[in-house]
This record gives sequence, C-alpha cells and structure tokens, in this order.
Amino acid sequence: MIIADEQRVLDCTERGIWRNTLLGGWLERNATLTPDREAVVDPPNRRDITDGPVRRLTWRDLADATDRLACGIL
Repeated sequence: MIIADEQRVLDCTERGIWRNTLLGGWLERNATLTPDREAVVDPPNRRDITDGPVRRLTWRDLADATDRLACGIL
C-alpha cells in the first residue's frame, strides 16, 4: 500500500530517502551481514505493560522469530 502521492515518492526516491527495498529483504540482509548485532530491545518498563522480562533480539533472533510467526500464520 502506498499512501504518499506520486510526487513525494519520486522526490524521496531521488534524494535516496526511500529505496525500492521491501521490509523482508531488509531484515534478511541485516540478519545475514550482522546476525549477532542487536536489532530490537524492549522498553525498560516492559513489566508495566505486559508479562515477561525485557528482551533483546539480535538480527538473527528477529529473523527467526519472524519466520516462526509467518509459518504460524500460514
């Protein structure tokens, strides 16, 4: 889904702000190039929001979790 008008898409693409890369490709690229680098971290107040400890995921962990979620949806 594209919600920006055509001129904004063109402008941002020409300036290098937006690239023709899908989220899945971006995730796969980072998981391959920097699998052990930290990708996402829960906020310190996670316990106030939901159950469980603060979690930290590397790019590999995030890719694996995404794959498991996609398989579960299928």
